[in-house]
This record gives sequence, C-alpha cells and structure tokens, in this order.
Amino acid sequence: MTMSRPISILLLPTTDLTADPESVSHCVTVTRQHVKTDHGIDRNQPGRFPLSFPRRFAGLATALRNFTAARAAAYPTATHFFELPGERFTEKTNFGDALGRMLGTALTTVSLQPPAGRVYTARSLRSGGASAAEMVPLPRSKIEFLGGWAVDSKRLSQHYISRATPPTFAGRFFFDWLILPLADNMALDFPS
Repeated sequence: MTMSRPISILLLPTTDLTADPESVSHCVTVTRQHVKTDHGIDRNQPGRFPLSFPRRFAGLATALRNFTAARAAAYPTATHFFELPGERFTEKTNFGDALGRMLGTALTTVSLQPPAGRVYTARSLRSGGASAAEMVPLPRSKIEFLGGWAVDSKRLSQHYISRATPPTFAGRFFFDWLILPLADNMALDFPS
C-alpha cells in the first residue's frame, strides 16, 4: 500500500481488505481495483487479484482487524475501508491531501518527524516504497505491479526511484518475501 496511488488506497472498498492474524496461510489480503494503464487509471479493470502478506506482518493484521471492528461499530454504512464517520469520499476528494493527513497522524502517534526543512507527503510513501523495493532488489515488474505503474513505466524510473536510497533492513523486511517462493515466504518471520 505504501507505493499505491492515494486513490487506490482511499477508494479501497470495505470488502476488499481482510485481516486474519491467526491464519496459517496469510494474514492480510488486499484486492486492488484501480489499475494503471497507458491511458490513465482504469477503475473498471477486470480481474481483481489478492495481495497476501506472510505471518511476519501479524501485527499489521491485528491493527487492521481492530480498525475494521472499530469502524464497523462507529460507521456501519461506510463503503470505503478508510472512510470514517463524517467523511464521504467522492471523485472530488483530494486523495493526496487525505492520505497525507493520515500519514501525519500516524507519524505523530509514533513520535516520528521528517528531517529539518523537509515534509512527508503521500508521494513520500510512493517514492520511498519504490526506492526501497528497488534496493532489495525487487524485480521492476513487481514494483510496477504493486504501485500500479504501467508496464515499463518511464515515470517510475525517472521520478520515483532514487538511486541514493541505501538498502535497509526495513526495506528487506517489507519486500524480500516477494522474491522468495510462496511456501518459503509464508514461513519466513525475519528477513534472510
């Protein structure tokens, strides 16, 4: 999700994200609807696909399951996963700003701040995720797939991936399971 467009994240229907920390095979499954094509974002792309995470993300699954329960209790009629009481996501919503506010709240909650003179935005997630994945190294085709970029996207390589990004433990933790066989990455708790 860090690499997806704000519209892909915030328009995620309530039924398209499930979290099950106790599951043996996976703990979070995301079904994407919005797919980038050469002609823009196709909101009616046929053939949804699940994106499942291994059990090392059980903490994320627990948080998402708790969020789902809290949102369902407070706002049972919500149609989008991250929609909260008093909100209504429409085509006129500035999704970048909305995701930026969510990011700011999350960073404040864990007491993280950007370096002096810098600011973290929704694009920081998109660029940082792509750059971290590139350093794993994750195949470019998988980066395009996860971030919703067009195949062989020049914008991805020219504007989003920073060659100055160093390989990190966090990047490997988050992405290296995508380069392992399915049976191995489902059993992996920590990066190899």
